[in-house]
Amino acid sequence: MMRGILVKALGDPHVMKMAEIPIPKISPNEVLVRVDYAGVNPVDTYVRAGTFGRSPPLPYTPGKDGAGTVERVGAKVRHVAPGDKVFFCSMFSDGGHGSYAELAVAEENEVWPLPGGDSSLGAALGTPYLTAYRALITKGRCTKGETVLVHGGSGAVGQACVQIAKNEGLRVIATAGSAEGLDILRELGADLVLDHKLSDDRKIAELKERAPSGLDIIVEMRADLNLGTDCQVIGKKGRILVVGNRGSTTLDARFLMFPEASISGVAILAATKDEFRDASKYVSDGVREGWARPNISKIYSLESAPQAHIDIIESRGGATGKLLLDVAASLKNG
Repeated sequence: MMRGILVKALGDPHVMKMAEIPIPKISPNEVLVRVDYAGVNPVDTYVRAGTFGRSPPLPYTPGKDGAGTVERVGAKVRHVAPGDKVFFCSMFSDGGHGSYAELAVAEENEVWPLPGGDSSLGAALGTPYLTAYRALITKGRCTKGETVLVHGGSGAVGQACVQIAKNEGLRVIATAGSAEGLDILRELGADLVLDHKLSDDRKIAELKERAPSGLDIIVEMRADLNLGTDCQVIGKKGRILVVGNRGSTTLDARFLMFPEASISGVAILAATKDEFRDASKYVSDGVREGWARPNISKIYSLESAPQAHIDIIESRGGATGKLLLDVAASLKNG
């Protein structure tokens, strides 16, 4: 048996309880990882609440992102071995053996070597960086010299977008809603930062002044708030990539017609396994090269997973980086 978080019924954050859980078995193409840190993502809250559209069989252990040491590998796994330090993002695994526990299961294409072996860094990589890669590179088809607006740049996905965009040679405009967030974006190398609490008219004026021909790419974290504005500043053949949304919105489609701009949704669950592998390798290389450096906003004990879910939805701390659970220390001290 092992210790971890178990969800027996979908619902509010407090359905997550510490429990004794059977050690999971793995198939030939799976990896068993002893978890040091687990990453907390909005998607974890949607799955737990039953609003994600796809739920694991109950009971289940939450957590898509994590990092730690390979405990065991299936017979078909070749690229990692027991004892290796790894990070993982178990988007395709539906067995319910997530990272909020002593041991987690991921498919072989979801587990990658962690250069340097820093598990706190590794647990912050998966969902944010793979989402940013899919937005900018897979869907956005970004090219050197283009101008990108990262609308909501101070969160975990936004910061990953800024780092990938700079690595790809893009000119980066990014927004945040706090002085701390704006400072983080400057430190990451954003060429221009804007307070996203500005009025729409003032924001549009600022963006048109800085990008008179329009923006090439917009990565949008809150389409329900910003999509109408995005359509007014997108440029010729521009691409608006919707990463996040929390409600309905209205927009004037005429702003898209003449520049022949497009709006696309972004979801790493839609990636093929080959695309997922390519994205994971890119992120792993980014750690090795030193440009992929996630900012960790707050670390919680495993027992505090319910509070972490409350905070990420209410943007307490998560608005300036990644939230983690210190799984190994919690179990050692418990």
